[in-house]
Amino acid sequence: MFSTRAHFILDTTYNVISVHDFPIVPHQDWTASYGAYKEKLTRRIQRFWHVLHRSVLFVRWGEIGVQEAAALRAIQSSLTPASCSILFMQPVSGLESIQEIDWELGGISTLQVPLERPNDIAVWDYALNGLSLTGYWT
Repeated sequence: MFSTRAHFILDTTYNVISVHDFPIVPHQDWTASYGAYKEKLTRRIQRFWHVLHRSVLFVRWGEIGVQEAAALRAIQSSLTPASCSILFMQPVSGLESIQEIDWELGGISTLQVPLERPNDIAVWDYALNGLSLTGYWT
C-alpha cells in the first residue's frame, strides 16, 4: 500500500482515473504536480508504442463476446506492426476447471476460468503454458 495519501483524479476527457499520481501536499493544488505526471505518461506511452514493434501478447481478464473480441483484434492489428495475439480469460462463477473456447478467430485464444480463483497459480500456469519471456525488458 502507498504510504503517501493522494488525490483521486478522473480525467473526463480521456476517461482515465489516477489514484496515486497526485500526492496530497498541504497548501498546494493537485495541478502543481501535473507537469511531472504528464512527462511520466508521455514516456510510458512512447515506450509502449516501441514495444508494439515486437511480438506482443495482450491478456484480458473479464467478460467478452465473440463480436467484441473480433472488434478488439481488428483494432489491435491496425495499431500493431508486429505479430500480436490476445488471450481472453473469461471468469465464470462456479466453474471448477478451465474450459477452452474456440471462436475460430485468428490471433485470439479464449479460456473460461473459475471466477473465484483469479490468483490461483494453477490457472495462470495453464493459461501461460508454453510462453516464455524474451528478455526484452532486461
